[in-house]
Amino acid sequence: MWASIIISTGLLLSCALASDHKCDFEQDFCNYRHGKWTRQKGQDHTNSNSGGHYAMYKKPSGKMYSFDWLKSPEYSVEEESCISLWVWKSSGSPTLTVDVKEYGSSSRIDTSHIGQDQWVKLSQTVTAQTISLSIFGLVAANDAEVRVDDILLTKGACSE
Repeated sequence: MWASIIISTGLLLSCALASDHKCDFEQDFCNYRHGKWTRQKGQDHTNSNSGGHYAMYKKPSGKMYSFDWLKSPEYSVEEESCISLWVWKSSGSPTLTVDVKEYGSSSRIDTSHIGQDQWVKLSQTVTAQTISLSIFGLVAANDAEVRVDDILLTKGACSE
């Protein structure tokens, strides 16, 4: 199976998966494609001591608003699997969209319940042979930002 995950905020990622896949941004962008996303060191959801890394999109100065994407590589999965990730939105009402593309169709993970300045886990069960994830961020306010961390694709349905 192949899977794609698109996280709206301007970062696009795609890859092939023969087994479980994890991207924690500790070393690099894990072959995810992106525009102006950056890897940042700071407090992620697993490291309260500011020692972890995550992907972040922030509006460039001098712009009224800005958007960018992060996209996973396409992944091949052989059975029902769970895609999960941790996201964070700052104050200033940035928009964060997470699209899961399964071979031939796509769906959007609901992000409307995400509060400000807190890490929230999102997950969705996927069944297609090929999947990808796309994350898209839209930022209008000064100093507003979105963050993504610990993208995980595992065998079996999501439990949450």
